[in-house]
Amino acid sequence: MERIRRHGVGRLNNVRCGGDGMNSLDSSWALALLLSAAPTLEMLQVEGLQDVHLLAIHDMPRLRRLEARYLDADAAPLELPALPPGRRGLQWLSMKDFPPGTALSLVRAHSGTLQALELETGPEAWPPLDQLPYPCGELDKLRRGGGLPALRRLVLLRREGHRSGAFCEAQCHAVERALGGPTVMCADAECDNVQI
Repeated sequence: MERIRRHGVGRLNNVRCGGDGMNSLDSSWALALLLSAAPTLEMLQVEGLQDVHLLAIHDMPRLRRLEARYLDADAAPLELPALPPGRRGLQWLSMKDFPPGTALSLVRAHSGTLQALELETGPEAWPPLDQLPYPCGELDKLRRGGGLPALRRLVLLRREGHRSGAFCEAQCHAVERALGGPTVMCADAECDNVQI
């Protein structure tokens, strides 16, 4: 890690912070790696996130692209602070297994710079936007409050039981109309089969 600290690194892939038999020593090592890479890191792919790791990631000054999977989707939500004035935020964000409140907090913190967002939603029918699977209703509230000015693309990651075809297309168009700006697509192989 001293080499990373000395020379810097722009991209880290497949960083595992926890889960699947990992112990606290492994989690601590992952945190040390993230802290060592923080000053120069621009792209990060990480899984098994815990709050301490997300806080370290949130402080990375040059990070523009984050693909992350949380360790426990049922964890208590973490409220992230706003970014310091003058600091650019994420442009690309993909979240899986995040606690809903934590996911929304991360989006809110980077709302001014996010251009592409990929998030999980359920397969449920499409009621009014404020009742859609998280955090679509909250995204609409954030957009109406002046947030998400740069968002151009929203990709919905679907869970099991997803209804593809016309049903999904109608749901994506309903979210697109409600958000009034970004293109909304489905990542499911039977639908749009896209990722951001």
